[in-house]
Amino acid sequence: MDIAELVQRNSSMKRGDVVAVLLEASEVIGDMLADGYRVKLNGLGVFKVGVSTVAAPTEKDFDIAKHVKSSRIIFQAETEREGPHGTRSRVLANKLEFKKIATLLEKGQKP
Repeated sequence: MDIAELVQRNSSMKRGDVVAVLLEASEVIGDMLADGYRVKLNGLGVFKVGVSTVAAPTEKDFDIAKHVKSSRIIFQAETEREGPHGTRSRVLANKLEFKKIATLLEKGQKP
């Protein structure tokens, strides 16, 4: 089952509408990242661009083709503060539940 089917099942939207929104969101997020913005999706986290470079002797000597080694998209899961000390925890990670595969198989469930 894909994400569009799951969203359709949990909302009043049709799968085709969900697919259209997800595709457009992907385009917009890509454009915003390409323009240098951080993109925050409430309840999910933040996407941003990371770049690895090597140093140039001076700013004037910096050449993108020569000194930029790689780029990547970084995702940081949304966090919230908990407890008396304000410890941060990842919202999505709080929903994780770990089970032994053998236990699931014994119950006839998929791992």
